[in-house]
Amino acid sequence: MKKIMFLLLAIAPVVHEAEAGLWDKLKNVFVNKDAPKPPTIKVLITHETDNVNMEVKGDYNIYDPYKNETLGAYFGGKAYPVKAISTGIRWGEEFPGVYQLQVMPDNQNVTTVVNGKEYKGIINVYDIGGAISIVNEIKIEDYIQSIMTATYSKDLPEEALAAAAIAARTQALYLASSSTNRYWNVDADEVNYHGVTRRPSDNLARALASTKYMVLSQTSAYEGVITPFPISIVTENGKPAKAQKKLILADAIAMAQKGENAARILQKAFPDAKIELVHAPEMPNTKQVADSRY
Repeated sequence: MKKIMFLLLAIAPVVHEAEAGLWDKLKNVFVNKDAPKPPTIKVLITHETDNVNMEVKGDYNIYDPYKNETLGAYFGGKAYPVKAISTGIRWGEEFPGVYQLQVMPDNQNVTTVVNGKEYKGIINVYDIGGAISIVNEIKIEDYIQSIMTATYSKDLPEEALAAAAIAARTQALYLASSSTNRYWNVDADEVNYHGVTRRPSDNLARALASTKYMVLSQTSAYEGVITPFPISIVTENGKPAKAQKKLILADAIAMAQKGENAARILQKAFPDAKIELVHAPEMPNTKQVADSRY
């Protein structure tokens, strides 16, 4: 497969092999220890219901995001119904005067099961008018893997999947950064998000790995500023939203079958956009995105 293009897109110029040892030492001095975290997206997974069962599989902390207070540290997991009561929220125990709960796993291996579906990341519980809504704040990379695993056939060409991954990640970043709703950015039912899914196909796994953190930007990134835009990926039965730019999956497949890589596929679909890195924790913090070109 043609991976050379992705390497050129995703990395800055490397130092000469003889200078690598010196570079490693300098890197440790200049890398920002508080580098920005990977981007996330907030997904509404349960909306205004009285019937919610929630289990955390591992150690976690609970916060009240409204009051910015820590409510406790918990060990060994917990499984109880979540209820909105007159004095606040009940989840095994009562939290008087608390109408928002944030469940923060201790590490990325701790997951939360909500009504039978398993989720990574942060879980936000809201009491809205006596009913429970739950929002999963998830890393965009995990979100993309979930929706693409649920949506795309394992038989699709890897380069077509790579193009679709960059387009889907761009759409997710756009929704996360432009949403006017402070509580959630997307509805799980509308985007085919199911939390932790089965293992992706080999082609999809390679496509996701080779395009990690890559998005399309309407302008070249300057001072780390990326300008994502709304994108529809049109499948056989799909219809793009009005005024959205689109990637037609059939065209991407045809180009991939002719030997074109994802960069060329995206260049044809979005000639005025550039591929940029939205997050690059392994690089010095002098520039958060790569100077990427088709």
